Amino acid sequence: MNFDTLHITLSTQLQNLISGTTLLTPDRIRSRQFSVLRYQDDTLYVETQGGTEMQLPLHAFTRTLTHMYEASSSAHRPSLIRSSNLEPPLGGLCDVCRGANGETRWITYVLPVLQYLGWVHINGDQWPNTSWLASPA
Repeated sequence: MNFDTLHITLSTQLQNLISGTTLLTPDRIRSRQFSVLRYQDDTLYVETQGGTEMQLPLHAFTRTLTHMYEASSSAHRPSLIRSSNLEPPLGGLCDVCRGANGETRWITYVLPVLQYLGWVHINGDQWPNTSWLASPA
C-alpha cells in the first residue's frame, strides 16, 4: 500500500462515486440502506435509510485502510468491526475509524463504501462482523 498516494487515490475514487448509489451497512441481520449524496472538501456525504445526512471525512477512510494494512488483515486474519454506540467503545475498526472524533460511528458507512470501491471484503453474516483487505497491499 502506497501511503503517499492513498489520500489522492481515495479522494479521486470518492469523487467519482455516482450520486444515488445505494449501499448496505455491514451486518446482514440489521442491515440498513444508505445512499451516496456527494463528495466535496474531502468529505463524502451520505443519506441514511432514516433520512439523516452523514458526513464521512476522508481521514476516516484512510485511517481504516492504514490500520487494516498494518494489522495484516486478510480472510484468514480479519479485523473485527465492532460497531457500537457503547461508551467506552468496544474496540476494533469502529474505534480506529472514529479516531479523534470519538462519537460518530462512521465505520458502518465507511466499510461498505470501501467494499464498493474494491478495497475490502466484509463478512456481515457472523457476529462480530469482520472485514479484511481485498488483496495483498
